[in-house]
This record gives sequence, structure tokens and C-alpha cells, in this order.
Amino acid sequence: MCGISTGSAIIGAYGFGIEALDLGVNDKVFDLDNAQWSPPNLVTFTVKDIVSGEDYVLVGPYDGSSTFDLNQFT
Repeated sequence: MCGISTGSAIIGAYGFGIEALDLGVNDKVFDLDNAQWSPPNLVTFTVKDIVSGEDYVLVGPYDGSSTFDLNQFT
């Protein structure tokens, strides 16, 4: 028994193991201490029209202004 399936989300039983890549955004799973774990936020994007040797690509967290959010590194 894995818990409950609503058709669009899994509400896992305590300690039931599911690989993180198999979880969706609405799924809820709990460890044996009844602490809820959220699935990872997987984002897919495409970078194109890059010229080899001329262009650089930097991917990082954005804080909503015009800069990268560097606070996560402290």
C-alpha cells in the first residue's frame, strides 16, 4: 500500500519510498517521523543560438530584481 492517490497526486504512507524523479508537484510524502517532504522543483529550459568560443551561459537563482540571488550561498 503506497497511501492514497487522488488521480493527480500521491499522498504517501509513512516511510513509503518513491524516487524523487517519479514525484509530481502535487505529491505529498512523509518520513517515519511524520515530516512531510516536498518533491524537487524540476525546471526544464533550452539555451540555443550559442556561438562556441564566443558566448557564455550562466544559470543561477534570480531574486526578482536585475541580479542573481547570491544569498543562498551564505
